[in-house]
Amino acid sequence: MPPKQESAAHRNPRESDEEYCARLERAFEEVDARISAAGTARGAGYRRWPEDLRTELEMGWEFILDWGNYGRYESWQATVHCLYEDDVVEAVRLQR
Repeated sequence: MPPKQESAAHRNPRESDEEYCARLERAFEEVDARISAAGTARGAGYRRWPEDLRTELEMGWEFILDWGNYGRYESWQATVHCLYEDDVVEAVRLQR
């Protein structure tokens, strides 16, 4: 398993709101640039993105779902729905 990497979304407690937002915006721009550089059309589905980028982003979920990465007053919110097999149009499998 590859070493655990810090997500761009991880907030450094020493950075200001402006610094955090600017860093996060740069991360989104980098992802967009990598998608474009691979010749993928803007707005193309996730499955059409470069494989190395998809893998890197999928590994980022491990960071997001690790409770140890959240401070006392931080949280994340999720919504759960019951999905039926016949209703699923596309899915992505995250593997460790």
